[in-house]
Amino acid sequence: MAKAKNEGLKDDTSQNSEQDLIDAKAAEEAKAAEEAKAAEEAKAAPAEGEVMVTATAPKAFILRIDNHVVVQYKAGVQEMPLSHATHWYAKANGVEVYEK
Repeated sequence: MAKAKNEGLKDDTSQNSEQDLIDAKAAEEAKAAEEAKAAEEAKAAPAEGEVMVTATAPKAFILRIDNHVVVQYKAGVQEMPLSHATHWYAKANGVEVYEK
């Protein structure tokens, strides 16, 4: 009888640890989604007084700007802050600015 009781405890413990792993993974995914949202907001909301330009990117690239915010740009013509379009890494990826 005692043996059966101990086996039940082991099952509960393994279920708890599995649930802990599931919870940890869900928390990690939520954090990643939050960071992605923050990066998108940073891209959409340029700094006050920042000039927006139309630029073309021949390929998709990820830009980590000076305040450590990661901004993803897709290939094609799009609006972006001048500081992003003229960043050395954007230039290295072939970004060209259209004159307004």
